[in-house]
Amino acid sequence: TSTLQSGEVLPPLELGSECMVGRCVLAGSLLCAGCLVANGAQTREWCRIGEQVIIGRGVTVENLVFRTP
Repeated sequence: TSTLQSGEVLPPLELGSECMVGRCVLAGSLLCAGCLVANGAQTREWCRIGEQVIIGRGVTVENLVFRTP
């Protein structure tokens, strides 16, 4: 099942300065300055990842999550 409604349009992904993304980050999310999404990691829709946060290899951040250091 999905939490997205059929046909729902998400805003574009927002990336802060010096972000490093090695894998899948879905639309509707915000990655703040200096964060890292490692290879083999992913974030779902509507995530807000704070400055200098690292999402390590093999991690999935589900939708509607807010993380700060």
